Order: sequence, then structure tokens, then C-alpha cells
Amino acid sequence: MEERDNRGLIRDCINKLQKLNDYDWDDLIEKYELDYSQDHLRKLSYGMKLAYDTFQNEIVSQDESDLLNEKLLEIKKEKVKLQDMRTLVNKDIRNLARIENIVDLLKDDIYDLSNKKPMVNHSYINHESNGKDAVLLLGDLHYFMVCDNSVNKYNPEICKERLNKVIDDTIEKCLLHNIDTCNVIGLGDWISGEIHSTVRLQNAENLVVQIIEVSELISEVLYKLSKHLPYVTLSMVSDNHSRVYSNKDDNLNKDNYTQIIKEFIKLRTKDISNFVVLDNTINHDEIAIVDIKGKNIIACHGDKIATDNKCVEQLENSTNVNADIIVFGHIHNPRFFTNANCEIFVNGSLMGSDEYASNKKLFSKPSQTLLILDKDKFGVESSYVIKV
Repeated sequence: MEERDNRGLIRDCINKLQKLNDYDWDDLIEKYELDYSQDHLRKLSYGMKLAYDTFQNEIVSQDESDLLNEKLLEIKKEKVKLQDMRTLVNKDIRNLARIENIVDLLKDDIYDLSNKKPMVNHSYINHESNGKDAVLLLGDLHYFMVCDNSVNKYNPEICKERLNKVIDDTIEKCLLHNIDTCNVIGLGDWISGEIHSTVRLQNAENLVVQIIEVSELISEVLYKLSKHLPYVTLSMVSDNHSRVYSNKDDNLNKDNYTQIIKEFIKLRTKDISNFVVLDNTINHDEIAIVDIKGKNIIACHGDKIATDNKCVEQLENSTNVNADIIVFGHIHNPRFFTNANCEIFVNGSLMGSDEYASNKKLFSKPSQTLLILDKDKFGVESSYVIKV
């Protein structure tokens, strides 16, 4: 005997009561092979309808309750954002709605720091131009990342030591080449951020401390460069580790903590007369275009482009600029290659091999890249991979 279609029976009985079909009770008894009288089936049908209406009301009530809970959750989130913007509670800014407000909150602290530890340089370095500039690629510091494996050890103190070695070497080579200007290009990932759970586990401090301390650290090394070299500039691009939301699909280009670091540095270095922070004009700081000795340099972090010759077409199409030189980082492995008349330099990482790289058996010595450009020569005259 086939199993009875109880769902069909209930549907037909309820529709019968609501006069939505042409069945009579005998038709239903015959259709579903029931051993019921007409009166018994009719009475059962009223019970079926009562149960159906009750469950439907409960489902609607549950849907309304879920919607109300979602609205309450949104209100709570907005309340937390407002509280964070007012007081910077627990110094945690991950959920702040607008980055600009964070800069305003930090201004007083930066001014206090400037008074206690001023960065002032009004001295003029006697320099006779010989038409050469330097470009220091500074990226993938991952400040506050901590790792200790068989080939590498890294923490904030080691980061500072390595960065200062890079700066000392840069000063030495810039003086050797008698450069006019040292153009520092910040290629991003200066902080570790909190975009992955493994990154959070390896971070030594929370996000706000990372932002403040790396901003001060970069300001100090820029100040150091300004005391030895005629002129110093800084250009910056946004990156993936500084993005506001861990899910990259939730982020707009402007949702990036690099903006805070940049504004911090501007305020901190405002009294250095031979130093300037250059603002980007396109792509919400995702790409920087710098004209150095008549050469167009296009810079980006590297997480959104191809890591081969295709990057030239991608960046030229997105900027409408013919690139003489392209620089990016992200892959932690210094490289150099060319595409027609364009030279591409990939910067290394100051961190070296972390836990992820070690597990994948990917090893690269900590380094940053320094380029020397001559206005009378095509492209780069000299390039140095500064290993530390």
C-alpha cells in the first residue's frame, strides 16, 4: 500500500472549507482512501485549519522578531561607533564609521608629542645639483608582527633596528651619488592590521597602537633623512593590511588606515623645512604618480595587479599615464624586470619570512630597494637591494 499524501490531504481539506476547490467530502475520502465518514473528515478539517492558522501566525511573528532584532543590532552598532568617535574607548578603532574623525581625535596627542619631542629642521645643506635623485621604496614593514622560526626572528624592536639600517645605508648611498632629493615612496603594509586571524594572533599590539607607533617611527626616520640630505619627499599608497574591514569586498578604496598614518606624519613633520608629504590625485590613494627627473613613476602596493609584465598595461590604463618606471611590493620578494621601455621594480619586505612563509618553505632575506635616477639618462642609473 502506497504511503498516504498527508500534506495533500491537509491542503485539500482546508481548501474545501474555504471553498477553493470543487471536492465534496466523499471525493476526498475516495481520493485518499480514507476509512472516515463525511462528518468525521469535516470535523478533522476544522482542526487542520486551526493548526495551520496557528503555525502561520507563529512564523510571521518569528519573522517580525528576527527583523526587529536586526534593527536593534544595527542601532547598537551605530551607538558603539558614536561612543568610539567621542572617547576612543579602549583605543580600538576597528568599528569607526569615518576615518577623518579619528585624525581629529588624535591631533591633540600629536601636538603634545611634537612639543615634548620636536622635529625641527631649518638648516640648509650646501648642495650643488648634479641632476640625480634617489627613490627609496619603503614597504611591507608589518610593524608589530611577531615571528620566531628557524630562519627568521621578528618583532617591533627588530623592525626598528632593520629600518634604521636601511636609512643609514640610504644616507650613505645618497651622499655617494650626491643626490638632489630623496623621494621616499611608502608602498604600504607598514602595519600588520587585523585582516586575518593568523595576523591577529601574531600581532603584538592592537590596531591603534600599531597606527600611532608606526607613524612616529616613520616620522623619525624621515627626520633623520632630512638632517643629512638636501630635500626629502614622501608619497604613500594604500594597501591590504591597513584596510578597515577584514573582508576585502566590504571595503571601498578610502576605507584604509593609511590615511590616518599619512595625516599623522604630516602633523608630526610640519616643522621640517626640507621635507614635504606629497598628496595623490587619483584612486583615493591606491596609486601614486610621481614625476622624478622627468620620469613618470607609478607606485601601488601590488595586491590588485598582476606581478608580471601585465602590470604595465593595467596601471597605464587605470591612470592614463605612460609609465617609465613601476614600483610595487606585497609579494615580499625583490625583483626587477622590464616591459619595452618601462622598468619594473618589486620591493622586498622588512619582515622577512613569517610563520606562513616558513610553513610554505618560502624564504626571502629582509630588504628594501633604493633607486638612483639621473636626468640625463633613461630610467634608473643604479639600483640597490638593501639587505638587513
